[in-house]
Order: sequence, then C-alpha cells, then structure tokens
Amino acid sequence: MTADPSPQPATDGSTPRDSDALGRELEAMLVEAEETAGRLRAELAAYRARREEEGLHTLQHLEVDRLEEHLRNSRIRWDEVRAFLEEALRELGWGADRSSATATDVTPGSDPGPQAPEPEGSMTDEDPTR
Repeated sequence: MTADPSPQPATDGSTPRDSDALGRELEAMLVEAEETAGRLRAELAAYRARREEEGLHTLQHLEVDRLEEHLRNSRIRWDEVRAFLEEALRELGWGADRSSATATDVTPGSDPGPQAPEPEGSMTDEDPTR
C-alpha cells in the first residue's frame, strides 16, 4: 500500500481539508443564524400581539369613558316614535278619524280600512272538524 500523496493545493491556495473545515464552519454559522432569526421572529410576533392587545384595551377604555354619551344616544324619544307611527298610519289611510275606531264602530257596508290577514289555523266560522 502506498500512502496518500500530500493534498494538492486548491486554486485559492488552501488545501481540500481546509476548505472542508471551512464549509462545515460556514454551515454551523448558517444554522446558528437561522435559529437566531427564528427566535427573533417569535419575539417580534409576541411583541406585535402585546401591542395589538394593549391597543384593543385602550380602545375599550375609551369606549367605556364614553358610556354616558352612548346612553344618551340610545334613549328612546317616545314623542318621535309617536310622530312616526302617526305619519305611517296617515299614509295607510288611518287618519285621526279612524285611529280611535274599533271593530264595533264600523257600520255595515262601510270600508273598515286595512285589515290584518287571518292567521293560519285560526278559528273561524268554518267547520271545526276539518
């Protein structure tokens, strides 16, 4: 058996063993850099989540501070509701002369005004055995 001849120098002046060691070292540095980048991405995501949550809490606190205003805006103004309903009844033909009329006040042959449809399955003059 003959011994391996000495390694031939590479074109850059380094031996093949040196370039293998350099490759392994670069590979290890790359793995370490990728791990660091992964940790930094996780930290950044956690930071953004905290900021978003803090922002949400800030907005919620601002809305709680405006609670009195929200309550004032949500109160029912019954006079406006009544005016709306009176206008709707006028448009439907139920003016002031008909708004207080009841079913017994309508004379035979007169127009009783709009009638609500009979609910399905309600009791009428029909035969109850059907």
